[in-house]
Amino acid sequence: MSDFDDEPRGRSATGAVVIAVIFLALLGTGVGLVLGSQHEKDGGDRAAGPSPTATAQPTPTGTPKTTGTTRPPTNTGGSFRPTARDRCPDQTVAAAGTSLTVKRYLKTSRSEVWICSGGGKLYYQGHTLGNPFDGATTESSIFLPAEEGDSDLYFARNRDTTYYVGVDRLRIESNGVEQSNEPAVDRYEG
Repeated sequence: MSDFDDEPRGRSATGAVVIAVIFLALLGTGVGLVLGSQHEKDGGDRAAGPSPTATAQPTPTGTPKTTGTTRPPTNTGGSFRPTARDRCPDQTVAAAGTSLTVKRYLKTSRSEVWICSGGGKLYYQGHTLGNPFDGATTESSIFLPAEEGDSDLYFARNRDTTYYVGVDRLRIESNGVEQSNEPAVDRYEG
């Protein structure tokens, strides 16, 4: 045998490997927890739903009775055919889970909105122009239950924000304060 005995050296190397594996496992777990909590925080922010830059008609007589709830993002990652003013977007149909028909479509200089009907319900679909429209509710689109109000007006609520879709304009109020009021540059009645 030589001065360098293989057996003791093998044992110390095995111990070092075990300690290194434990250290890396703990480090990986810590990094995973940090990244997981960050992802959960980011996902929660998106779930609040965007407020597309859009607007609606003057305040209707009477106050809307419902308070719509925020829906989670509905981006399915699929591709959708181009939108049309006389057809509810495929994204909206998928989110509603039923066939839909257009009751009203408005396009302003900044956004487009559909009021769709199907399955005995009304739906509001908003989309900010110039941004991707790859789901019913994304960073640049929002899908909500809608109602018919007074004076040929539709409305939808997302927490403290109300979207009013009139015959010739779109108005958005937040906490009762008008945020946006835009005339339609294109419209369609179904």
